[in-house]
Amino acid sequence: MPRTAWTPKGPCLRWWLMLLLGAHLLSSSCVAQPSRNITIKIKQKPPSVQVGDSVALIPEGSQRNLSSCRWFRGDRDRFFEIVEFMPFNNSVDYKEAYSGRESIDLYCELHIRNLSLWDSNFYRIEKITSNNTREAGETALLVQDKHRYWSRGRLTPIATIGVAAACFVCLSFFIAIIAFQTANLTNSGDERLPGSPSTPGTK
Repeated sequence: MPRTAWTPKGPCLRWWLMLLLGAHLLSSSCVAQPSRNITIKIKQKPPSVQVGDSVALIPEGSQRNLSSCRWFRGDRDRFFEIVEFMPFNNSVDYKEAYSGRESIDLYCELHIRNLSLWDSNFYRIEKITSNNTREAGETALLVQDKHRYWSRGRLTPIATIGVAAACFVCLSFFIAIIAFQTANLTNSGDERLPGSPSTPGTK
């Protein structure tokens, strides 16, 4: 006779299901739960900066029970790590994108001093809390050229000469119009002097 697979029946079936349920609960408790991802905002202080200034990038989100926080800079397609801070042992590990001008505080704020044009880039933070929650955010930093900022609103010498010439032409045209109107009034007065002005309706 061919052998058939054993299938639990009656009381054995109940114990078999309980065994499977217990094994499932045990395996789910041993496997790490997936982390929760949260998007946070990053504030820039001050809002606008120039070459040579200092800036602080202030992330929102959790400030307690942090396992680590890391800062990156890049072009959004690829980021390079600047620094990693681990609050539980107050250790700081500087990475490949560290330039010597960055620092991080207890609240995971990134401070950059003596800004240059090369600091204009995207910045990203990743924070992991003790309950396995991951917080991440990105922002763009724009560093303005100080010389270009100072010269904003000023005219070059050539532009100044052009404006002066345009003003002179407009002034000459205005004077010519006044002289023309004055000459017409004078000629009209001279023509009316020999006779008395005629009045409409009189003969």
